[in-house]
Amino acid sequence: MSIISGRNMHKGSGLLLLGIVLMISAAIIPPVSYKAPPEIFVQPTFEKFDEELAEHNITKPYKCLPLETLVITCRIRNDWELNRTIATLNKFPHSAMDLIDGYGKMDVIVLNESLFYRMLPNSCRYWGKTRLKDISDREKLEAELKAYLELENTINSTPDKEFIHNRTVNLEYLLGLRSKEPTCNVTWASVVIMYPVKKKSNAPIMAALWLGVMLIGATGLVMIWRERRT
Repeated sequence: MSIISGRNMHKGSGLLLLGIVLMISAAIIPPVSYKAPPEIFVQPTFEKFDEELAEHNITKPYKCLPLETLVITCRIRNDWELNRTIATLNKFPHSAMDLIDGYGKMDVIVLNESLFYRMLPNSCRYWGKTRLKDISDREKLEAELKAYLELENTINSTPDKEFIHNRTVNLEYLLGLRSKEPTCNVTWASVVIMYPVKKKSNAPIMAALWLGVMLIGATGLVMIWRERRT
């Protein structure tokens, strides 16, 4: 009888220890885990389109001030969409882009506007055009641009960043700050890519751990009931 009781006590101690471990594990695991998006660098493609750009008298794309600019934002949900979006943009002449912390932007020269719209992935949205025009209150616009640029570097909210980017592009082109050379008779697209942090639910893992705790508790109750009967 004492031998059986001793074995039960040993098993009970083991179950208790296992139950404590499972409860601690379930308590420290967060309900949601986060995975940062990849950081990538996209090479510029201007050199691949030298002949086409030369036909439009564009020899120095980096210093070209366009007559109008399309404002485009692309919200990426997964790596497949990211690769597809970049592959599509690589079919047009564009500047380099660094995607850091899920945010990056590039300038694309749009030689065929209708083709550009047709090829844009569903993840990208067209917001409108920005055109060069006379500036009536330059100081006010410069102060507004400075404020938006400071906000763009500090805000992490995707919708807020999207709004700030669109306004920043408008102000930059209104002020003519993107070039020191004469205006080029060509349309550009300012494309911003946003890849939010991925969220993954840990609910299945937590449920499995708590189920284990309940099973251990039920096993312990059965052992106590059997011991009392004997």
